[in-house]
Amino acid sequence: MVDFGAEPRKSVGLSASGELSLSSMVSTPTRSGRPSVATASPPPVGGRPGASALSALRDAAALLRRGRAGEAVAAYRRIVKANPDNPEAHHNLGVALRADGRGEEAIGAYRRALELRPGYAAAHHHLAQALDASARPMEALKHHFQAFRLASDRSDFAQALAHALRPIRLKSASPVVVEGLAFLFAAPDIDRQDLMAVTASLLLARDGVSTAAEAAARPWAEAGPILRQWWQGPSGRALCADALFHGLLRETILSEERLETLTAALRRLLLEEAARAGALGDAETAASLAVQGFATEFALPVADAEQALVDGLAAALREPPPAPECRVGAWLLAVAMYRPVGAFAGAVAASGPARPGSALALVLARQCDEPERDRALVRSIESVTPIEDAVSVAVRAQYEDNPYPRWRSIMRRPAARW
Repeated sequence: MVDFGAEPRKSVGLSASGELSLSSMVSTPTRSGRPSVATASPPPVGGRPGASALSALRDAAALLRRGRAGEAVAAYRRIVKANPDNPEAHHNLGVALRADGRGEEAIGAYRRALELRPGYAAAHHHLAQALDASARPMEALKHHFQAFRLASDRSDFAQALAHALRPIRLKSASPVVVEGLAFLFAAPDIDRQDLMAVTASLLLARDGVSTAAEAAARPWAEAGPILRQWWQGPSGRALCADALFHGLLRETILSEERLETLTAALRRLLLEEAARAGALGDAETAASLAVQGFATEFALPVADAEQALVDGLAAALREPPPAPECRVGAWLLAVAMYRPVGAFAGAVAASGPARPGSALALVLARQCDEPERDRALVRSIESVTPIEDAVSVAVRAQYEDNPYPRWRSIMRRPAARW
């Protein structure tokens, strides 16, 4: 099911069970492979274009670039009349119509382009934008998915889909939708914070997760035994193995209260395991929690019993001679969930070179290497006016030492295509 205003569900591409299915949204690409991605620029018309057709298209595109949208619409209508079966001509007419403030007519032009070429990525993208502008977000969403799947290398299509997903709340999704979300977490040049709420809603809808989150809100004497059993059971193991769960913690600032409560409880379970056994059975989840903690300045509350365990492990990491390498690595990951590990240079060295792609390598990269690169960049920037008074120095240190939130990604707009 999808929670998104009052838009009728029948326009979304939902299955009978209420599942949002990307596979039901996306048309099969044409035999020629990935379709071309056209903007309002000269397309081929009627097979091999003649000189007059190309000239007309160039003139229409030039009118649109100059802001003369009404004249461009008239020019494209003449082209469409002469070439009624050309999808690019209909698409470019839609671009001109939307620029002229005629959104419903633009939607019709985009739909005609898609009738002629179902795998036309740019037409899906622009139709989705037009539908968004006409307050039909659920209908727009299926075209955002189609555009993204047909041309996943286009960062503007990826960001448009991420932005469209921002207000969505899911209770279930097809494997293709889950795969699309996972791909977006790894996509460059998009604001991955847009994915936080929709991913959190999907995780909370998984079997047993919401119940575990409710248990995590109880006093630890009551919650601890329940959560240990859940964590070791199929629901807990499934959550900790879920790529979306790790993407959420590693690439966004988690602000869903129930999942925050559950992740705080998972953090405590992992800490207790590391302190008791000197090892971590789930280093990947510990790393994800450490990365999230660092991004949020370790804002989650810490019970006195937890603090005592953290302090004990921190003291052990500072003591020579070092413990066995495997134990040091587990202790570093456990402490990293509560405080930066940059202060434990000796223990980091004793743990040996982190294996590329390992949980410890991720934590050291986020908590040690990246901040050091930031400091190097700061040192390389020439100061125009020295900051010397005590108040200014203190304020600068406050913001530089606590850059909350630490942005993991930003949206970069692609260069204009004309």
